[in-house]
This record gives sequence, C-alpha cells and structure tokens, in this order.
Amino acid sequence: METTAILSNHGACTSFSCGKYIIRFRNLKNLYFGSEEFLKPIKNVRIQNERYVENCR
Repeated sequence: METTAILSNHGACTSFSCGKYIIRFRNLKNLYFGSEEFLKPIKNVRIQNERYVENCR
C-alpha cells in the first residue's frame, strides 16, 4: 500500500483522509504519520505552496 501526502509549507496538524492516521509536522525536515500506537516517517512526500492534498488507498 502506498501513501502519498502533499503538504503545504505552512505547517499544520490534520487528519489523514482514510481516517486512521494523523499527520503531524512542525517543520519540513521532520514529517511523520502514525496512529495512536506508533509513529513512523512518511516516505513519499511532496510539498507545494498553500495547498494540502492527500490520498489514502
């Protein structure tokens, strides 16, 4: 299963679109996704200005 997240450069905490994960990031060098049980790095992240788009399949 591949997870792709496009994050804005403003920084935020937001719910993942599949409803099972939360993306938490405070700077662009430290991006994580995880559930209540674990956190691990997002491997496939693209950053765009002023936009936030996410896909969970």
